[in-house]
Formats: sequence, C-alpha cells, structure tokens
Amino acid sequence: MRRRRRLNLHPTTQTDESSAFRKLSRLFFLRLMVSVRWEPERLESIVEDSDCLPLLGIPGAELDACPSRSAAHLKRILRSQLTTLNEQAPGLEGTPLGRNVTWLGERLRLSAVDCRILELVVLINAYRPLHDAVATLRLNGTRQGILKLVAILCGQPLRSVTKAFVSGGALTESGLLKLESGFSDFEDRFKLPDGLEDALLAPYAKPEALLERFFRTASPAKLQAEDFSHLRSDFNLLQPLLKQAAAKQVKGLNILLYGEPGVGKSEFARLIAEAAGLEVFEVSNANDEGEALSGRGRFASYRLCQRVLAQSKGNVVLFDEIEDVFPSSGGGLMELFGLDESPSKGTGKAWVNRALETNPVPAIWISNRVHHIDPAYLRRFDFAVEVPKPPKAVRERVARKYFDGTRSSPEWIDQLADWSEVTPAQLEKAARVARLVNPRSGGEVEAVAERTLRSSAHLLRQEVPRKLRHTTGYRLDCLNTNIEVAPLIAGLQARPRGTFCFYGPPGTGKTALAQHIASAIDRPLLVKRASDLLSKWVGEAEQNIAAMFREARAEGAVLVLDEADSFLSDRRGASQSWEVSQVNEMLTHMEDFDGIFVCTTNLFERLDAAALRRFAFKLRFGFLKPEPRITLFEETWARLNAKAGRVPLEVQQRLKRLDKLTPGDFAAVARQHVLLGDRPEAGVLIAALEEECRVKDGAAQGMGFVI
Repeated sequence: MRRRRRLNLHPTTQTDESSAFRKLSRLFFLRLMVSVRWEPERLESIVEDSDCLPLLGIPGAELDACPSRSAAHLKRILRSQLTTLNEQAPGLEGTPLGRNVTWLGERLRLSAVDCRILELVVLINAYRPLHDAVATLRLNGTRQGILKLVAILCGQPLRSVTKAFVSGGALTESGLLKLESGFSDFEDRFKLPDGLEDALLAPYAKPEALLERFFRTASPAKLQAEDFSHLRSDFNLLQPLLKQAAAKQVKGLNILLYGEPGVGKSEFARLIAEAAGLEVFEVSNANDEGEALSGRGRFASYRLCQRVLAQSKGNVVLFDEIEDVFPSSGGGLMELFGLDESPSKGTGKAWVNRALETNPVPAIWISNRVHHIDPAYLRRFDFAVEVPKPPKAVRERVARKYFDGTRSSPEWIDQLADWSEVTPAQLEKAARVARLVNPRSGGEVEAVAERTLRSSAHLLRQEVPRKLRHTTGYRLDCLNTNIEVAPLIAGLQARPRGTFCFYGPPGTGKTALAQHIASAIDRPLLVKRASDLLSKWVGEAEQNIAAMFREARAEGAVLVLDEADSFLSDRRGASQSWEVSQVNEMLTHMEDFDGIFVCTTNLFERLDAAALRRFAFKLRFGFLKPEPRITLFEETWARLNAKAGRVPLEVQQRLKRLDKLTPGDFAAVARQHVLLGDRPEAGVLIAALEEECRVKDGAAQGMGFVI
C-alpha cells in the first residue's frame, strides 16, 4: 500500500504555495471552531493543544489575557480571527493544486462547490498541520453529520454539499472522491483514487499533462488486419459496431477481449478502433514514478477518462489488464483478509453494473482470464471475443514482419511458425533482442532469437520451442504395431479425419508416428500435454480442452493429446465431480471434431470404456522385433560414424537379446554421442543400448528392501 504523502511545511516557509496552504487551512479550521457547539472544557483543551494552536493564530498575550479561559471569550477571539481571515479571502490561486483543480473542474464539468470540496480533502490528506489539527478533534458521525462538517469547512450551504455527493453527481461519477460509510473519524472518511493526490499537488504546464496521469492516447497498432485473419468475422462485426456507437453516442457499449497473455488482444483492440476511425485512449496502469495502481485506482481513472471524453465524439476507451478491477464471484474471503482491492468493495454489484450500463464512450476491456469475474458483470458486455493463439499461417506472417531485414532465412521463419505455443508478443521481443545484439549473420540472428524464445518458454512454462531434428531416421517398416500403418496413412491423405488411440510402452514411436502423419498429409502438428490443459481453477481445464480443439480446427492441424490417460481415465474410479466433467468435456469435443485427433498413452488399461468406443483405430505399439533392431542400429551407427560398416555378428546376437528395445532408445543414445562429438564403434553403441534397457528394467522393479 502506498504511503500517504504529507506536506510538513514550517510556518516560516516563504513560498507562495505554503503560504496559501497555511492561510486556507486556518480558514477551514477557524470555521469549524466557530460554527460547532463545543463544551467549554473541550474548547479550552483544543485551544491549548499543540496541534491546533498554529492554525488558530491566537497571540499568546491575548490568550493569557483571557479570563479563566472562558468559552465565551475564546469564541470572541476565534470569531475575530475568522473575520480578519475572511477579509483576506485566502485561496489556492497560483498554486499547482489550485490550477489543477480548476483544470479538472473545467473538463469534468465540476461545480464550484465540487472544486472546494476536492481542495479540502486534498489539503486534509496532504497538509500535516491541518490533518493533525482535524484528527485532534476526533470528529465522526453519520453520513449526514459528516456532510454538515464539510459544509462548515468549505463555507457552503449544506444543500449544495449534499447534492455534490448524490449518486450520479459529477464529483463521484468521475471517480474523484468517495465518501466511505461507517463511523471512522472525519479525516479518514474520504477516499481519493491512487495517484490523484500526488497528481493534483504536482506542477504541470498544461491540462493535458495532468490528465496523462490517468489516461493517455494509445500508441498506434503495429500489426494489420491480415495478421488477425483468424478473427476476421469478429473484426468485421466490431468495426462497424464501434463506429456507429461512437457516432450516435450510444451509452453503455462495452466489448470484452480475453485470452492468454501475448496473443495480441491489445493490438486487435487498437486495430478495430483505428479501422472505425476512432481515437483510442488508454487507461493508465501506473503513476509517473512507475508504481502500479490498484484495481480501485485504475477504475477511478477509467471513470475520469469517460467523463472527460464524453464531451466529444469519435473516441474509444481501452482498459487493459482488468484482472484486478472486477471483484471475484467469491470475493467474501478476500474482503475478510483485507485483500480485495476491487472498486466495488463494500458498494455492491449495482455500483459496478451501473458503470457498465451508463458509460458515454464505447469501451474495450481486456483481460488474460475471466473465470474469476462474477457472471453478473460478464452479462453486461455487449460482445465478447476469446482471442486464441494465432494459427501457423498468421504466426508465419507476423514472424516475417518482425524479423524483416535481419537476414534470417525463409526456411527458419517457417520452422519458427511451427512452434504452436509461441505468441506474437514473444516473436516481437525475440526480434528486438536479436537486433540489439547486432549479430553478424543470419545464422546468428536465428540462434539468438531461438535462445530468447526458449528462455521465455521456460519462464511461462510453455513447451520449449525447438527445431524437430530427428537423430534417427523414421522407418515405418520398423514399427511394431497391431495394424499396418502404410495403408492407414494413404487413407488419411485421401480423407484427413478420424480419432486414433496410440498406446504402448514409452519410446515405441507413438508421437513420432503422429508427426509423420502430419508431414505426410502436409498439415501442421499441434501437440498438447496434460500440463497444458490442467488448472487449479475449477472449470478452467474444461475451457482449455475446448480451446485446444478450437485451435486445431483453426489451424487445420493434426491434434495430438499426449498423456491422454490424464483426461480419459475410467470415470468409475473418479472421486471428484470435476474428474467426471473433464472426461465428459473431452468426449463431447472428440465427437464434434472433424479433423485428425490422436491420443497417446502408456496406460491403455486406465482409459474410460466410453472413450475407447470413440476411437476409430486403436494402435498398439510394441518393442522392436529382431530385424528392425539391426536395421535401426545400422542406420544410427552410419549417421554417427562415417566409417561404420556391416553390423558385426556378435553385435547382432546382443541386439537379439534386447527384447525391450525401442526406437526411442536409439534416439537417446544418438543424442548422447552427438553431444559428446565422438564417432562410436559398434561395441560402444551396443553397450549404450544395453544400458538403456537395464535402466528400464531397474525402473520397472521399483523400490524395496535388500536383505
């Protein structure tokens, strides 16, 4: 929480601002002392209090001459002081606070009473002598009682002050000030948005500079409409919708864009608004010092932005990163521990709903997630778009744009686009890093960019981007499956659709066959694992499953679900309702999917019976047969050692004894020797394969006690 700023100006400080603050604070305080009926003993203690005396301005000699500190005489002295000060008509003209409040008043159509109230609250918050003096009085009471005190302090009619705080009033509607309920002391009853106090006390050359603390003109979109071809129908709907709403000044038009970070939500929003011919204004998420604003503070900035822009046509408000702006549907626990900083804390849903229904300027709200937002708020949005990760064609176009002029090869850009997890934001950052490093060749550009993407993927727990380099050649004739694979692939080339379950021990070639199928039918490959779909949030795993099928459909990709047993386990063994709902969600989408869907699992026996019925083909993958072992050994050895020849008979005999050998074992051993940079002889290679099999046998035995 930000520490409240206090201006502890010494009475002898000779600046125009300090003099104005001191005189106006004295005027406020003397009004309070003269107008309130104080008990005699209380009045005497206030007059003698060290926090109050500087603002009363009573000369010591005059105070000493007061007979027995009588209340009547003290009142006469205070009235005399107030009369003298009223004749001077102190104000804040010429100070940053005075100018800033005037500027805000002009742009927000605040009344003179609104401006005086705002000045009062800022002074009590920021000017220590006034704050401490008011705190000494320990003033509290009902809402109406607090408003009476405000009227006294500001020297305004109670009716005008009450009007300033009614629902829909300019002061509260613009988000500048909120009167809290409860019975806390007067100086703590008024809440200013994060950053407003500092902004009003700071000097600015022009009003626009002040307003930029709360919202600013958005930067132009970097991408173009063709970079969002996967959202063309949404674009074609939203562009005229925004244009007409802005032209006709329709109230309460709100659009929600949501999706994973980095997929281009903000770019899409700017692009739509620009295509509609509108000027885009962005709500600030940090102050001038770079400190993040709370959800409540940012919502107040949004309301201020709406109020300012309402006076002109052709605008749209962009409100990004709204995760902390809306209270969650289960926010009670957060409030209990004081962690709920949402704008509607303590005010109820009606307050936020009204803000969504009456905004005079069209608004685009952007969030990385929406599952935590109460449906009562979600229903208020006129149109919502889930922005998915772009398909390969779009990733390739965006990558070409960002890496233009870096000497990277078209082939590398194509491989880059194969990384389904990579977002436009990551591509932009990778290109920027590559340019800053200033590599000497296209190959170095690619290496730097790949390393940047890899570090980002690790950080975000994405599948690590990598080029698909096969350390062993892919041989269909070496697979050990219960169904012949070649005719199956030929059928998919003619009619690319179907559901498949590939099951068997690890390393037997299940995922590799899916890659081969995608390559054979010239389709992109989309691989998802349990870690990509599971979530700690109830219902989000189901949303991720739906998004997975949408992404595969949009890309025309061969969809592979690795570790499928995590989602298709037998429901009879489920102990939680969400386990059943995840299986149901997966089965529903399997039936509706019109592409190629491959599930791989090492635990076939755990799959749900209903899931098994939905697979058109169930391919069992077994360990390598003797002849394929020799074939793969010969190819792997030749790839690692140019001097390799025929496989020695002794090695062939040893291979025949390795009845649990898999293509994955050959790939693992090949990687080891590639990393070592050596050229192994046949004996070294067979020994490494035997070690791989021994490790598997050891793992299968499990842990136990040896006696």
